[in-house]
Amino acid sequence: MQQSAFNFDKLFSNLEQKEAKDFNKEVFIRASLLFEFSIESDFPNCNKDDLELLKIESCLKKDGRYFLKDPIRAKILTETIGIENIQKEIEKYNIGGDYARLLILLLNSKKIQYDNFRDDEIYYLLKLADLFPDKLDLEVLKNDLLRRNYFVPFREITKNFAGRKKELAAINDYIDWLPKQGLVNKTLGFFRNAINWHDKLPILIQGIGGIGKSSLISKIIIDNNELRKVGKLPFVYIDFDVPGFSLVEPMGLLLEAIRQLSFQFPKNKDIFSKVAREISSKTSFEYEANHSTQSHRGNIYNSIDNLLYQYELVLNQIKDPILVVFDSFEEIQYKASRTELSNFFSFIREISEKLPRIRIVFVGRSEIDESLADFKFDKIVLAEFDEDSALSLLEKYKITNKADRIKIFNDFGGNPLLLSLAADLVKKDPSALENLSKITEKKEKYLVNRILEHIHDPEVREMAVPGLLVRRITPDVIKHVLAPPCRLGNISIERATELFDELKKEVALISRSSEADEIIFRQDLRMACEDTVKSSYPTASQHIIRNAIAYYDRMKEEGEKYEAEFYFHILKEEEDIERLTKPDYLRLRTKLESALVELPDASKLYLRTLLGSQAETNIVNNSKDYNWSNYFIPQMKEGLNSNLDFLKKLDQEISSRDYDMQIIDPDFLIYDVLLKQRLNKISQSNDLIERFIKVKDDLRNSSQNFVMTYYQLCFLKAQNHEYNGEYQLAIEICQENYKTMLIKDRLLNEKFAFLLTRLRARTGKLPQKIVKDSYNLQHKYNDRFNNEFKDTNWNYVLSNTINYHFFNSDDFIHLSRKYQLVLTDISILEDHCYKTLGVYLKDIALAGDFQVLLNDYLLALEVRRLL
Repeated sequence: MQQSAFNFDKLFSNLEQKEAKDFNKEVFIRASLLFEFSIESDFPNCNKDDLELLKIESCLKKDGRYFLKDPIRAKILTETIGIENIQKEIEKYNIGGDYARLLILLLNSKKIQYDNFRDDEIYYLLKLADLFPDKLDLEVLKNDLLRRNYFVPFREITKNFAGRKKELAAINDYIDWLPKQGLVNKTLGFFRNAINWHDKLPILIQGIGGIGKSSLISKIIIDNNELRKVGKLPFVYIDFDVPGFSLVEPMGLLLEAIRQLSFQFPKNKDIFSKVAREISSKTSFEYEANHSTQSHRGNIYNSIDNLLYQYELVLNQIKDPILVVFDSFEEIQYKASRTELSNFFSFIREISEKLPRIRIVFVGRSEIDESLADFKFDKIVLAEFDEDSALSLLEKYKITNKADRIKIFNDFGGNPLLLSLAADLVKKDPSALENLSKITEKKEKYLVNRILEHIHDPEVREMAVPGLLVRRITPDVIKHVLAPPCRLGNISIERATELFDELKKEVALISRSSEADEIIFRQDLRMACEDTVKSSYPTASQHIIRNAIAYYDRMKEEGEKYEAEFYFHILKEEEDIERLTKPDYLRLRTKLESALVELPDASKLYLRTLLGSQAETNIVNNSKDYNWSNYFIPQMKEGLNSNLDFLKKLDQEISSRDYDMQIIDPDFLIYDVLLKQRLNKISQSNDLIERFIKVKDDLRNSSQNFVMTYYQLCFLKAQNHEYNGEYQLAIEICQENYKTMLIKDRLLNEKFAFLLTRLRARTGKLPQKIVKDSYNLQHKYNDRFNNEFKDTNWNYVLSNTINYHFFNSDDFIHLSRKYQLVLTDISILEDHCYKTLGVYLKDIALAGDFQVLLNDYLLALEVRRLL
């Protein structure tokens, strides 16, 4: 195909035309001195062609105003006008505004102090830094603007802040930052300045949504920074509601902390950048399958130790406390596994021990995991607004009369929902103030009904209260879900849209939605009124719930929004909740997480089970045996791949319940038996197996998994006898099940064969047939990092092994005692394992008691002919 010729002459002629643009016109001169401008109002009587060219060389803001592109503005100021003529041109065109004022200030000042400038003025100075390099420091301005912008959200959230004096004092005392009066207080401050987690517990701020937790900590940050001229409080603020922060990789949190501190300490910016580069180079700290948990954390902490030692002189210059805030911590509690949460607290605690000036504050709705008994906190619980805070909130809601604000507070207290509803009612009907103190029914119901009285359309009033049972309202939902039960009949979509538009005006009842054709009822309102709605409208409520489930079931294919609503309603009703699978939940989690607080306990536990995350103790304890056992299965899987402390806590929780073996999931029993084996509670492990055998006839008829459960438990019982040195008893179990399993499960049969091979060797016999079967097993078990643990981790032991050489019992016991004199604890054993075999304990054994781990390690050495 013939290619068309490229016209280079035309290309360069266009460039020449571009370069030849005339910026020596009034429209461009005025634009360069105004900075921001309106095409319509700032250039009267200007040529339309010039204005069109000005648009081309400018950028459009969201508010409809323009500003010149930076290179164009700089060229006009320096070449067209000339720096020395700027003030004359400003006066000539009578240009006002902050930008022109700053230009004149720069022309007539020798040195500029930045402290007293507003944020927008700093922005203008930053744009002028290249034009006045002898008066403006570009890097200082950049850092100052970055720091100022960082404070914007904290400033916004505290605009109407008032009250909370007791809580502010408690946090400031913990930080120990405010100026102290008297020698004693100053001396105490000196000592408190060098304390760590153990000496002064971190603070945990808790409360319901909307009660002002983030506002409180933002007030602390603002007061100790923007309101102080000198000695500002260094701080790090991590909001776990923002995507990207993870407990799995604490180095990512360190990088964010360094980023925030770098613009608070600009003089040390280069050092912070160097540290950040070093941390970034250690991204291998992301958990790798061939590292044990202990070794992974050890690598992280060793790296931190090295960094702290390397930059000790710089860190010692930071004499004052550093506030570290972890906001929206409930997000992490919900998403993280128990091990990840425990590792995170260990990480933070060890950092605080190495940097004792750190002051850590957690902010969240829910309780910190109760199983983390090693980590204690000083709690500040925000139950309701105090009077000053409530009056400030009502002022924000446009209740202008102070006496009215006081009366509302006296009648309703500091509950944020009641304050919001009362404010909306009083704005609609000021006379309602007279009757607020006479309310005898439930206050939420009274306020909602009074607000709805002001809706003129009776059908909207009829629909609004029962409609609280549905999270999202659209015209389609009104037509198909709400209209029939609310006695509106089979209405048209046009009428449904009219009702929707009317309901949308009731701003006190709804939250913001990202979609124009959707209303989301306030979650706190729905939760407060749900029981009242169901008791007041029993028949309509049932029909609305059934309609909602059927509607969203039909609409699931239309998108994730509909799919999430379907699962929300079946979870809410505890109806066939197993339809929500783990992959679907992971995909829809962001759309369902906010609803967790509304769900019944059984559904909450089910969602925790899907993720393997920690549930509240009371929910776990009050659950049915089947749900309870399903919940603990992923917990035990995680524990077996974690550490001894975690296993002990799990065993304590599980052993506190006398569960019914005919109801629990069979896999749970296998893991419970294994859990006790790994803790070296061999007799308890065997007792569970015996309990199962006693009821096996009943279980055979009730459980399809009975057969496999039985043989897997027999295998674990044989292992138990081996750990106790009872080789003959273990042999009898293996021989009894070896031939039987041949037709049931080939893989399990080969595991029996391998175990029997070793056991017979201990007694001086080694049947060749069994050796052959056990050799076959290594080819089936070549995946070293299988995470489904139902027996001892043979993966490493069998990998690349052909010739087995096992000692007899006397020799094995003699060698075991010899090693026990040297390998005295788990850390020494871990180190010896890595140096000898090149892998970690996790690769050859599950977590467990030291004696059990030592036995597994000696077995690995025996197989490798290293014992």
